[in-house]
Amino acid sequence: MKKIIIFIFLIFSFIQINAWRYSAQKNTYYYTIDLPDYPETWELVDNSKKNNVLFQNQSKAAFFEITVYDLNSADSNQHIFDFVIQRFKMNGDFYNTTFCQYEAIRGEYVLNFEGNDLKMDLVVFKDNYFFYALMGYAYKKHYENYKEELKKILNTCKIYYDNNVVYGNDDMAHKEAKSAKKNNLNKKIDNEPKNYDFYPFHVKWDKRKADFEFLMADLIASKKEIIEIGDYDSNGSWKGWAYFGIDTKNDLDHNFTFWKKFYQEMFNKNYYRVNDVVEYFEKISETDKLSSYELAKSVMQCIQAIPYERPKNLTKKDTVSNSLDYFTPNELADYKKGDCDTKSLFMVIVLRRLGFDALMYHSAHYGHAMVGININASGAYKTYNGKKYYFIESTYPNWKIGALAPEMNNVSKWKIIPIN
Repeated sequence: MKKIIIFIFLIFSFIQINAWRYSAQKNTYYYTIDLPDYPETWELVDNSKKNNVLFQNQSKAAFFEITVYDLNSADSNQHIFDFVIQRFKMNGDFYNTTFCQYEAIRGEYVLNFEGNDLKMDLVVFKDNYFFYALMGYAYKKHYENYKEELKKILNTCKIYYDNNVVYGNDDMAHKEAKSAKKNNLNKKIDNEPKNYDFYPFHVKWDKRKADFEFLMADLIASKKEIIEIGDYDSNGSWKGWAYFGIDTKNDLDHNFTFWKKFYQEMFNKNYYRVNDVVEYFEKISETDKLSSYELAKSVMQCIQAIPYERPKNLTKKDTVSNSLDYFTPNELADYKKGDCDTKSLFMVIVLRRLGFDALMYHSAHYGHAMVGININASGAYKTYNGKKYYFIESTYPNWKIGALAPEMNNVSKWKIIPIN
């Protein structure tokens, strides 16, 4: 068996040691999973969201995913479990069990994600450090072929503590799981999300209009995440520098360093919180046979149509959204307004989810933020890693890809912020 070792700390950072082992800069706490020696090999395909790792098998029909949430993300396993189910509008049933010697919730679910019908074995549990959501899934038509393999991978999960105590899934845990199913302890999840779990966001642009749905739990979580970064401690010191480990004395451009790290953090944490927006554009791209340029243009026009307003003008002076002057996508949908970097990063997330190569532009000189997109276009651009990234203005309608306002057209005053 090939063992995956993943060390955990508040922000995940992975360094490749060999083909099947990953570790971080601290080694006090970690979890492992084993990838079995089946005819099809498994490989790590994505750990870019830092708190999430995704593996796929050789045929690209089966997947294994682990997402880790801070303990302040929820009140209970059930809260996290419902959060995952509602976010992806999944249908199925669950039972209470033991996993890695902790209380857990486990279930089998079907869902449609980005046009693909999937079936999933899902486990949620928490220990003294984090909540975990482990997901073994496959395309629905192939699920039965991989079901046992996925379960074996899931059940190999072990939690290691500082003193090398190991918590894994022993025979007793497996027996409890079987007993729970046998005794009809399964509980059905309501197939229809309740109205209060979602809130609408209506946007009208060009000849299109849409009513996007945003998850209320995402709004609550995103506000907590912003507080962790942008609030002040009991001594009146701002948390932002310490959160990202920025040395304000020796880093001569520490403000830019902050925004570079902040935009990456917001991208990571909000990547899956715009599902309804992404699904809408995927659908119109397919039904209207849009070219890549037409699709990017429609995304741009949609977000440009959102009214412009500085977050600090919409919130109370003692709020974090005011001190950072930034809205997450969920806050933007709640307030129905946003400013330049709020709308620009929202656009970058949607474009990246749709497969485009997009990044952020930032200018302290102009006090402005924009989007950069690598696409066949004309107009103003900067080159990064040998590729041209054309400017996109997000704040107001009628700006074209590659257009820069005359008062902001000195491209040397713009810095590129790559989003990984």
